[in-house]
This record gives sequence, structure tokens and C-alpha cells, in this order.
Amino acid sequence: MLAMPPSFDFDHFARLAQEDPVAFETQRHALLEAAFDELPAALQASARASFAQVQVRMLAAKSPAERLAISLAALNDALQDLQQGFAALRREAVQQSRYSSRSTAA
Repeated sequence: MLAMPPSFDFDHFARLAQEDPVAFETQRHALLEAAFDELPAALQASARASFAQVQVRMLAAKSPAERLAISLAALNDALQDLQQGFAALRREAVQQSRYSSRSTAA
């Protein structure tokens, strides 16, 4: 299993994409696999499926601008899911706090 690097060298990948597209795809795939491997096992399949859906949509895009719009929409969807998850956690924390207050007051 490849570990995620501590930092991402965008310039290296940009050069590699221009000079050796096959090596770029190989390294890109390895980095993606490392990122998926860092997720909890219960989330990996879902994350891989979501990523595959975005990749298929991007392959059908007719321009770089359309690919960008697709990736930004996917990012927005993921952020909304994260926000909903935080909101649910917040509600749960408030409920737990209220329950604990009543238990200690009695």
C-alpha cells in the first residue's frame, strides 16, 4: 500500500502530464488508491463509486471548462453532504447535552 505524500508537487505532475502521460496516469492512479486506502474501510467502496461517477461524467465533457464545472459540482455536493453530517452531529450533541442536564438535575 502506497502512503499519501506529505505534500503534493503540482508542478511535477503538470510536467509529467505533458512529458509522459502514461507515467502521469500511473502516478495519479497510485495517489488516488493511497487516498482511498486512508479512508475507513466502511467508506472506501462508496468513495470509489462516487469518484468513478465523476470520472465518467468528466470523460463525456466537451471542454476543459465543462470538466471543471463537473468537478466543482461534485465538490459542492460533497461539501453539502459534509455540512449535513455536521448538522446531524450538532443536533445529536444538543440532545445529549439536554439529556445529561436533566439526568444530573434530578
